[in-house]
Amino acid sequence: MVVQDGTLDELRQGVGRSVFFSQAGGMQVSEFSSTGVSLDFDDNGDGGFGNFRLNLQALQGQNSAIGLNRPRFTPASGLDLLQLDQDRLGTVTVYSEASFDNMVSFFMTNDRGDVVTAEGQVIAAAGSTDYIDALVNQGRLLGITLTADTSSASFLFKGGVTLAPFIIANGTYDNYQTSQVYTPFIGTNADGADHIRRLGDTAFGFEDQASGGDRDFDDLIINIKLAS
Repeated sequence: MVVQDGTLDELRQGVGRSVFFSQAGGMQVSEFSSTGVSLDFDDNGDGGFGNFRLNLQALQGQNSAIGLNRPRFTPASGLDLLQLDQDRLGTVTVYSEASFDNMVSFFMTNDRGDVVTAEGQVIAAAGSTDYIDALVNQGRLLGITLTADTSSASFLFKGGVTLAPFIIANGTYDNYQTSQVYTPFIGTNADGADHIRRLGDTAFGFEDQASGGDRDFDDLIINIKLAS
C-alpha cells in the first residue's frame, strides 16, 4: 500500500490522502530471490511503476537494534530503551536546513503518547491542557537538547524507558508556542499533521512548518549512536 504525499498516521486521523493498494494493481514484483524481493509501486494511478521501489532483504542472525520500536508502539518515531537496565551514553549528530531556529529534545512516554515518569506513572495524558508544557519541562530535565548549532554532541540516554522526540519550531524551552511543539503522536499536534519521521533505527527527520510544510522532513535530522 502506498499513501500519496502523506502517512498512515494522517490517514488514521481522517486527513484526505490518495491510497494505492497492491491488490488493485498499485504494485508489481520486479525482482525475487531466496534472500530478498524488490517491489515497484505506482503512486499516481497512471500505470507506471517507476515512482517508488522498496527493496527487502532477509538478514540471518540479526538482533533488533536498540531504538527499533516494538510492533505495538504505534508512532513511527520513538526510541525504545526498555531493555536497558542502566543509562547509556549516546552521540547525536545533527543536520539542519531550516530557516527557523528549532530545538529538539525527548520525553518519556508510553504507547498512548502520555508524558510519564521513569516508573510509568502518567504525568500528563496525551492531548490534555498541560500536555505540551509537561513534555517541554521533562525535556529540559532530561537534558538532551539539540539545535541547528549542534553538529555533534554526547548525552546520557535514560535506560528502561521509551523516549519520544519532539521539536519546538522556532522556539526554546523558555520561549515557545504550544501550537508549534510537535511530537510523533499526530493527535497531539495542533495542526493534525505529521512532523517527525523515522529515517533509520535511531535516525529521525523533522518538519518544522505548520500543516506539514513541504513534507521533506529534513528541516532537522538527527542520528543517534548509543555506546555498546
